[in-house]
Amino acid sequence: MSDLGNKDILAKNLKRYMELKDVDRNTLSEIIDVPYSTLSDWINANKYPRIDKIELLANYFKIEKSDLIERPRIDVYSLPGVHRVENLITVPILGHIQCGMPVLSECNYEGYFKLDPELCKADFSLVADGDSMIDANIHEGDIVFFKETPDVESGTIAAVLLDDQTTLKKVIKMDDTLILQPANDAYKPILVKQGEYNNIMILGKMVGVFSKRDK
Repeated sequence: MSDLGNKDILAKNLKRYMELKDVDRNTLSEIIDVPYSTLSDWINANKYPRIDKIELLANYFKIEKSDLIERPRIDVYSLPGVHRVENLITVPILGHIQCGMPVLSECNYEGYFKLDPELCKADFSLVADGDSMIDANIHEGDIVFFKETPDVESGTIAAVLLDDQTTLKKVIKMDDTLILQPANDAYKPILVKQGEYNNIMILGKMVGVFSKRDK
């Protein structure tokens, strides 16, 4: 339900701004040129003023009309446990990464993402394609954040370049074989043996995911 026309909300806001301004009913009624009884009706939520009178009140208090007729906005930063992020970092979105079989990598700049470095220290991000990592809660369209590194510990989810292809998998190291393990039983792991690819490179370890499903 809209707050517009709500006498109780206007009454509460009006009393609050009168207290902030330290103005009494007699003085305010004279300033905006309305009868004392009319102003009292507004303050007591008996009547709702016309829009021109609301504008007069707003001009006097140096506020917007919406500040009088709408519910006061909550200052979320005054709530317990909520902190203001002061120094956001800018993380570029460099393109898409395949979560199924590797595909041609098109490292195109697609914008950027603002992050709190206390929560996720990332150097770049890629948009996930496919469904092979859904059991790791990575779905198609999610933005995956990476810390750039040439190597990762076994069992780490990482972006891996195979020649001119990129893929997102859990990296498992076994002797002379690199296993790129999906997180979906419908997909088989990719076994990378020494000499099979001209260029094998770990681009970065995954450090976070933003799900567009939350929108």
